[in-house]
Amino acid sequence: MSEQDKYRQALSAVIGITMESLKGGSMSSHTPGPWTAKVVEDFIEGGEGEVVVLSGFHPDGSPDRDKEQSYIAAVSHVRRLPQPVPQAIANARLIAAAPELLAEIQSALATAQDGLEHMDSGDEEGARMALDVICSGLEDAINNATKEEA
Repeated sequence: MSEQDKYRQALSAVIGITMESLKGGSMSSHTPGPWTAKVVEDFIEGGEGEVVVLSGFHPDGSPDRDKEQSYIAAVSHVRRLPQPVPQAIANARLIAAAPELLAEIQSALATAQDGLEHMDSGDEEGARMALDVICSGLEDAINNATKEEA
C-alpha cells in the first residue's frame, strides 16, 4: 500500500467516510453544500492531524445522517502542534463557505438584472431596492464565510 493510500485510510477511518470519496470524482459539478471546516487530530502515528473541509456534516462537526459524507479538501497538515494554525482554520472556513458564496453571487446577478430593468423603465425606487437586496445578501454571505467559529 502506498504512503498516500495509508494516509487516506487513516483519515477515512477518523472522519468516517469511504476511501473512494478521498480520491475525488468527476469535475462535472461541485459537491452540494453545506460544507464544514473541521480539525481532525491524531489520525496519523505521532500525533499529526489535518485541517479539512467536508460535506455532509453539521456545523458542529457531527455527521448529518440524511446526507452522504465526503471529503472536499485538505487545507493544512498539522504536525505535533498544540493547536492548528489559525490561518489554516480561517482558510478552511473560507473554502467551506464556497457553495453559499456561489449561491449568493448567482442570486445577486439575477437581482442586478431585475434592478437594471427597473432602472430602464425609470423606476428608481425598484432599482434601489434591488441594490439593497444585493448588498444585504452579499454582506451576510461574506460575514458567514469569515466568522470566527469553524
